[in-house]
Amino acid sequence: MLPSLVVLGLPMETRHRLSWLLLPAVAAVVLIGISLLPRAQQSTALVWSLWGAAAAIALNAAVLGIGARRGAIELGVTVDIKRTHWVQGLLQASIYLYWGQFWAPVVSHAPLIVAQIVFLYGIDMVIAWSRRRPVRLGFGPFPIVLSTNLFLWFRDDWFFLQFTMLAVGAFAKDLITWERDGKRAHIFNPSAFALALFSFVLIVSDTTAITWGPQIATTLIRPELFYVHLFLLGIVVQYLFRVTLVTLCSAGAIFLFGVIYENATGVFWFVTASLPASVFIGLHLLVTDPATSPRSDLGRAIFGLLYGVSVIVLFGVLEWLGDPTFYDKLLSVPLLNLAVPWIDRFAEAIRARVKLPPVPGISGNAWRSNVAYMTVWSLLFLYMWTSGFVSPRHLGRQYTFWQESCLAQNVRGCRYLHEQLTEDCTEGEAVACFNLGQAVDLGLGVPPDRERASELWQRSCELGSERGCAAAGRARSDQLRSAQPRSVDPEGKAPD
Repeated sequence: MLPSLVVLGLPMETRHRLSWLLLPAVAAVVLIGISLLPRAQQSTALVWSLWGAAAAIALNAAVLGIGARRGAIELGVTVDIKRTHWVQGLLQASIYLYWGQFWAPVVSHAPLIVAQIVFLYGIDMVIAWSRRRPVRLGFGPFPIVLSTNLFLWFRDDWFFLQFTMLAVGAFAKDLITWERDGKRAHIFNPSAFALALFSFVLIVSDTTAITWGPQIATTLIRPELFYVHLFLLGIVVQYLFRVTLVTLCSAGAIFLFGVIYENATGVFWFVTASLPASVFIGLHLLVTDPATSPRSDLGRAIFGLLYGVSVIVLFGVLEWLGDPTFYDKLLSVPLLNLAVPWIDRFAEAIRARVKLPPVPGISGNAWRSNVAYMTVWSLLFLYMWTSGFVSPRHLGRQYTFWQESCLAQNVRGCRYLHEQLTEDCTEGEAVACFNLGQAVDLGLGVPPDRERASELWQRSCELGSERGCAAAGRARSDQLRSAQPRSVDPEGKAPD
């Protein structure tokens, strides 16, 4: 039991009740402590964000303390350890440990992840007590914060929006509920709801640059065995919580569409991958929350299928609009959460009309059915991995593939070739500048421009590319030769 606050003049019962305010006070102090770390001191705006988060918790706790002192609010805490929370938290933490070995910002972001977890604990306390119920103390904030940061986090100067996003998710979980299975339950996956809402605002306001979203989506693929790592983590979740059909049907829909599209066009729908790593995380983490997904097997299959189709459609829409495509796996989840009762009813109607023959030893046994689905999913993943459908060395990541596609007059291939090389060259990649120079010189998707190509090769040379230096040197030699006047003989005839 926490020690009672020593409040002179108050009855012992009131002192005991107010002692629980030590918890949000500790959260505020920890946030202030994190603001003093060298990582936070790199940005004044980040320090203010941490102080603001601490102040929000402390001020709300003070108001609650006044209400508790008057007897209007009852402060209390219950311990509520749910397996879904600590299992998912541990598995998600392993993703960061693996990913962080290949992308340095993950390591430097670690103190800020701790700050977000502490902040969410504080916000949960404020929400619970303000709604006159005890705080459920467990590991709930861990999977919410960790899953949110696997898709989106704001840059230091805008980090107050990260805390705002978490607060929005927490309030949505508590306030937006419905009656399900005879009890009140939250409608939306809290991290998915906040991610979708903030993604929509970022798209409309064209402010993606204040986040690390694009970099997160592209660097997840750096670990050589990332897909295998996530698949194995997913198997644990699927075994424990029987959500295999959601992942299986999502991946199956994307796989089937990808095979058809690639065979029909010769290029890839998701450009650099057949199934992007960030989408692979989405179909494991965002839509597999047992509390916000359908209850029946058929309902989960439909739910997963709809998620896979929505990702495909949203990618195409975002690409057509010229918006960042990494939002494709984030925008549809709240709508799918909202559709869960209708999906369940639709699944039940199908089951009532279509009587499938029982499968000996499996039908009617939830555990065996789930093992069967896991087996199918494992076989599908094994095929996708061995065939290169999911791979960090995917053809779509190779310049030569898009060069050949462009040479074959594939419009999408030419557009991506120039867009991606231009972006990478702007960010200082020497190889990208060299390859862009080659494309411009050869006239791949654009009119040939030797002068522009020479500038790109020179940029590549300045960035340290020996091939860029050699190409720039040849281009200068060609320009000098072409600029020299041709000699003539005294009679005015040009030499043979």
